[in-house]
Amino acid sequence: MGTRSEIYIRNSNECIGLWKHWDGYPDYMIPMFKEFLEYAYNEWKEAPHWLTYPEDLAGLLISWYHKKLREELKKIREDTPVNTDIRPFIDVTGEKLIEDAEYIWIINTPENNHVPLRYEILGYKLRNFNGLTKEEIIQVKEKGRIKSPNAKLVVREVVELETPKEKEWVFTIAK
Repeated sequence: MGTRSEIYIRNSNECIGLWKHWDGYPDYMIPMFKEFLEYAYNEWKEAPHWLTYPEDLAGLLISWYHKKLREELKKIREDTPVNTDIRPFIDVTGEKLIEDAEYIWIINTPENNHVPLRYEILGYKLRNFNGLTKEEIIQVKEKGRIKSPNAKLVVREVVELETPKEKEWVFTIAK
């Protein structure tokens, strides 16, 4: 059985919920998140506002991790099929499609693209393995934290990324 986890990428306006089937424990997830945020920065440093949008980060995380997983599995066996390990798990009505998680991960994104970009990563271990309740999900959306007897904070990491200085734009007027 894999170590399942829920991942929430959020800011004060948006919150995207993802589910990860394998390797949701802290020793795997923290380095993975750091590697992903560095990748996202390198992809989008010329448009740093994208680095603050939870929906954009969630989409990039899914595609980045799928590619990373495929590369890792090909080292073992070339023809190994790869299922997407990170995927959305909340339907359009707000209901959870999967209720099976041991860890909860929250990535609080910066509210703006001012230098440096500061991401807070929180990891919670659940006492039951059912994932978050509706009330706990609301706490994540509104506060970026969980206060519940079901969830114990086990990791808090801060990742800061520098963005390029503002470009100087030179305008010329054609005569």
